[in-house]
Amino acid sequence: MSRSSTSFASLYDYLTRESDFELGAYNLYSSPHDKEKIVDEFMKNADSLQRARGKNYLYHEIISLSKNNLSIQEQQHILQDLSREYLSARAENHLVFTALHKDKEHIHIHLMISANEIGGDKRIRLSKNSFASIQKDMESYLNERYPQLNPTEHYQHGKGDKKTPRKEQELKTRKKSSSRKDELCETLRTVFEKATSEEYFKNTLKNRGIDFYIRGKTAGIVFEDKKYRLNTLGLQSEYNQFVNKLERIKNRKEKRAESKIDSRREQMKNTRTAKSSEKSQERQKE
Repeated sequence: MSRSSTSFASLYDYLTRESDFELGAYNLYSSPHDKEKIVDEFMKNADSLQRARGKNYLYHEIISLSKNNLSIQEQQHILQDLSREYLSARAENHLVFTALHKDKEHIHIHLMISANEIGGDKRIRLSKNSFASIQKDMESYLNERYPQLNPTEHYQHGKGDKKTPRKEQELKTRKKSSSRKDELCETLRTVFEKATSEEYFKNTLKNRGIDFYIRGKTAGIVFEDKKYRLNTLGLQSEYNQFVNKLERIKNRKEKRAESKIDSRREQMKNTRTAKSSEKSQERQKE
C-alpha cells in the first residue's frame, strides 16, 4: 500500500495503536519508541523529493505467516528474520519503521518504508517483475530455512505472468537470439534495481552465468561465450543511473563514517574538558 501524502505521524499512530507490539527501526538513528524523532527523520528525508500531487512519500507493507502451530515466540523470531531478509532486498537504503503485532490470532509485522532512499531525490518504485522476483526469493528462503512451517508455492510458478500472444511467441521462437536478449535485459534491469554495491552486482551476474566487463568507455556482458554491449541492449542509460546510485551510497557511507568520527572526537574533547575542570577545582580547594 502506498500513500501520496507525508502521513508519517498518522501511520505511526496506527501501527502503535495495539496493546501488545514490538517496534523496530532500519536505517534510523532515533529510538523506534520516540515518535517525534522518528517522524522528523522521515519528514526530513522526504524533503529531498519534489512535491507533486498524487506522488508517493511512503509505503505501508505487511508480512505475515501462513497458519501454523508454532509458539508466539517462534513465529516472532521467524517474522523478524524474514523482515530483515526482505528489507535487504526490497529497501536496503530506505528508512524503515517496523511494528510487530502480537495480540492477534496470527501475528504479523507492519513496515513503514520511505518512498526514496536516504537523501535520494527520486521515488523508488519496484517493477512488477522485480517485486514478483523478491516474493519468490522470500518464499524459497522461508521454505528452506524454516521447514517446520507448512511449505508454500504461491510465487514459484509465475501465475501472475502475462501470456505472450501466440504470434509474438512464434516470432520469438524463430528468432531465439531476440528472445535471449529479452531475458538478459530483464535480468540486468532486476540486478540494477536490487544491487547496492559493485561486488553484489558482479557476484549476482556471475551466479547467473553472466560476466560483466568494461573496455574503455564501453560496458557490456558475456553470456554463453557471446558478448553484448549495454548500449546495443538499450541499457546504457539504466547502467549510468545504477553507477550514480552506487556513488550516492558510497558518499552516504563516507559521511556517516565521518559523522561518527566527529562525534567520537567531540565526546573525547568533552571528556578532556570535564577532567581538566575537575583538576582545576581540586587545585583551587588546595
